[in-house]
Amino acid sequence: MENIVSATGRQKHQPLEFSYPTRQFGKTKIVTHSFQTAWYEKWKWLHYLEESDSVICFTCAQAVEEKKLRNPRMETTFVVSGFTNWKDATASFRKHEASDCHQAATEIMLSLPQKVQDVGEMLSSESKKEKAVNHHYLLKVLSSIRFLARQGHYQ
Repeated sequence: MENIVSATGRQKHQPLEFSYPTRQFGKTKIVTHSFQTAWYEKWKWLHYLEESDSVICFTCAQAVEEKKLRNPRMETTFVVSGFTNWKDATASFRKHEASDCHQAATEIMLSLPQKVQDVGEMLSSESKKEKAVNHHYLLKVLSSIRFLARQGHYQ
């Protein structure tokens, strides 16, 4: 199992040694399907929820949880409620992976630096540096004025 932890402490859950429950599909011809551990290899973003026998997209859920993604076309099935239609799973996984929501979440969570400073902190830091430089120049000017005053060269 791969250990990836979100900023809020949520850990990706991909149990390999687990007896996944089966679900029945169809009305006339009933077929049973269950989650397949092989899907973790192809879709590394899968996060299994044992309590609901469903999966969500760890990347999208993490981006929403950290308030880094506000996509109006967000797929709530893969972010909040969980996906359970094992019969059409692979097609749905491919569709989600190609979605705007997933692409944006992947870019935000994996491509951007993990630690981005707050704009206010950056401005505050620059302001402190500027104040220190200005203070240094002010001391130089005052020192010059004091020197001229001692020499009697003031008017």
